[in-house]
Order: sequence, then C-alpha cells, then structure tokens
Amino acid sequence: GEWGESGTGRNNIGRWSADQAAVEVKNVYFDFGVPGIPIPATLRVGLQPLNVRPAMVVYNDGMGITGVVKIDPVDINFQWFKQVENQDYSSDDTDVYGLGISTKIQKITVGGYGLYYNSNTYPIIPAAPIPNVDFTADMWWLGVYADGKLGPVDLNFDFVVDTGEVKDQRNISPRARDVKYRGWATRLKFEYPWEKFTF
Repeated sequence: GEWGESGTGRNNIGRWSADQAAVEVKNVYFDFGVPGIPIPATLRVGLQPLNVRPAMVVYNDGMGITGVVKIDPVDINFQWFKQVENQDYSSDDTDVYGLGISTKIQKITVGGYGLYYNSNTYPIIPAAPIPNVDFTADMWWLGVYADGKLGPVDLNFDFVVDTGEVKDQRNISPRARDVKYRGWATRLKFEYPWEKFTF
C-alpha cells in the first residue's frame, strides 16, 4: 500500500487511522539497530503509533519512521509520518515531523518535544483525495513534561503551546485572510497510593 493513501477497507494499509485497513491489524513495522555509529540508535519503519504525550497532544496509527538515539543520560527521538498522500504527482500531501528529548533526574523523567504538521492540503481528509488545493496549513505543538515519583506521590505534568497558520491558496480576488492559530494547555496531576486506594 501507499503511505498516506486515501482508500478505505481492505488492502489499504497505508491509510491514516489504519485500524480497519488491509488485514485488520493495528500495527505492522520493522525494528532494527543502526550499524556503524558509536552510539546506540534504533529505527522503526511501518504502520505504527504517532505517540506524543497522548493524554495531551496526539496518539494515532499511521505509516512512518521513528528513531531513538541514546546519548547517556539523554534520549533523543525523531518521527516522520505520512498522514495523507493524495495525488502522487503533486505536492498536496501532509507530513508530520517530530523531535523530542528526555532524561531522568533521580526518579523523575523530564523532557520536551516539538511536533510539526506540514499540510499541503487543508482540511485534512484521509478518506478521499482532494481535487483542488484551496488551503494549506502549518501547525506546531511545542511542549515540556515531567513524570515520576516525588517522595510518596506520583507526578504527571504537561505544558504545551500550539501555533500555526492556514493559508488561502485559491486564485480568486479577494482571497480569504490567513487564519492564525494560538493556544496552550497544561496539566498537573498528583496521585497518592495508600493501601488499596489512590488519592
């Protein structure tokens, strides 16, 4: 199947939100180490989760390449996904790029990430090819987080900012104004386990 293809049903394994596609598997990918470099690095290629802080940002299955490089005590991960391909002969597709870094400080993992959606067709409709590119979009999510134990308490913290722009590509006058997106969200969660209870 084509990465980012737009068909539905069987034999469309490259489709975004692929749970129902092809032979009805959730994920199918290859993991392998990268030889010839002095630091541990792994790659994963195929139908896999785009997983960036799923309680706050995104979790979706799609065709992509992810990698992890370990430079103790830091882990660096990168992602590239093909969300929509549309027409092979045209740059009307949507690609997702991500970069993250994390490290462990005593019992707490802290990290940060950036996620970029380059949508050469907007709105994104994975189920059907778009005949004309009327709009494009560039969207960013930038965040920091912390997970772990703070004394007897389990801690989860997230802060994420999103920014981006949708542009009118139609050859009309007057064209619609570009629309800018700005927002942020945060989450702080403490859990205290006591016997069979969690507070």
